[in-house]
Amino acid sequence: MEALAVKPVIKVAALCGSLRKGSFNRGLLRSAIQLSKESVNGMEIEYIDISPLPMLNTDLEVNGTFPPVVEAFRQKILQADSVLFASPEYNFSVTGPLKNAIDWASRPPNCWADKAAAIVSAGGSFGGGRAQYHLRQIGVYLDLHFINKPEFYLNAFAPPAKFDSDGNLIDPPSKERLKEVLLSLLAFTLRLKEVLISEDFFGVTCARRHRLSTDISQGESSSFSLWENGGCSMAHRFCEDRNSLADNRFTGPRTTRPCSK
Repeated sequence: MEALAVKPVIKVAALCGSLRKGSFNRGLLRSAIQLSKESVNGMEIEYIDISPLPMLNTDLEVNGTFPPVVEAFRQKILQADSVLFASPEYNFSVTGPLKNAIDWASRPPNCWADKAAAIVSAGGSFGGGRAQYHLRQIGVYLDLHFINKPEFYLNAFAPPAKFDSDGNLIDPPSKERLKEVLLSLLAFTLRLKEVLISEDFFGVTCARRHRLSTDISQGESSSFSLWENGGCSMAHRFCEDRNSLADNRFTGPRTTRPCSK
């Protein structure tokens, strides 16, 4: 009897943009962690506390090294397969603590490159949506690949009650929507990992990777010629999947600066 195939498990780093103890957005992450254990097979979510990080100051970098708390945070991001952001909206944008964490992990070598990501938010009437749009813009330069759908903005104050007094998510429909986000992130992460592994196998360089992702988004196939001499079958698979990939994230030209691993 053949051994059953083991489904890969992705590691997700969960970051909250609010430092408030009873944060609704932190509550979303707690609910996501619970859902991943109960009903989303193949996903492990770890909450990463960003509150200990100092404000970004490159004077703290000495001979290419970072303060221990910063280095520990960077390693957590590097080791993750994907990232789940939860953040309120402050003045139509992301919060200061979250931007600070993003900036620290973007210091060379960039820890965010080639990771899948998803965003959830809770707040006032728009549910933190404007912060999500700004975070997506930031992700373009960082080579983060956000899922486009489903979107999750939650009005935390509209009836019926969405959270209890401790900031825990208690609304069943919202939990179901959150589960859909996790399932989408899981599927896209596995797909993106397959793409990157295939590129490494066929020796696709970072610059060509950026060109390839652009071609995928624009419906071109010229970059697939890079995989002649043994790569035809994989190139054919890419041709079949390119529209689906474009639907998830690849949405335009990307920078050609060297990738950091």
